[in-house]
Amino acid sequence: MLKDRVCSIFSTECCIMYSWISEVRKQFALQIHYTQAGGITGHFMLLIMVLMYSTAHQKIRKQCFEAFWYTHHLAFFFMIGLYTHATGCFVRDSVDPDYSATFPFYRVGHCLGYESWRFIIWPGILYFGERVWREIRARWPTRLSKVLVHPSGMSFFL
Repeated sequence: MLKDRVCSIFSTECCIMYSWISEVRKQFALQIHYTQAGGITGHFMLLIMVLMYSTAHQKIRKQCFEAFWYTHHLAFFFMIGLYTHATGCFVRDSVDPDYSATFPFYRVGHCLGYESWRFIIWPGILYFGERVWREIRARWPTRLSKVLVHPSGMSFFL
């Protein structure tokens, strides 16, 4: 049995922790990470963050600004992943939660710590509203009133 192998290799503290974890979850970690919403959205958000952080490095940003620009537009999809990350009753107080046929597909009495969406939805709404307003303003006609050319050759359009 896997529990006996884990306990023989590691310390008793690890054995106690393994026993506690195995009582809460019947699935293996791979089953949880690649079949449930929390695991799939977590990996999705991790991929987006790796892309955004790697292109935000100063050297890469200076060499290829377009990569930085386009990967940072993935923040919208990161926020959608963040809002859906808490679905599925990932953290719960029982082995078998009560599932239901309607959204959110489980009885929330068994789920622990899923109140964060109430706090992160407001910055998301502000961000989305700002992006919509920016698109609306971008479609307005632009009128140049003055062009300043400095002795160094730098131009400013006003």
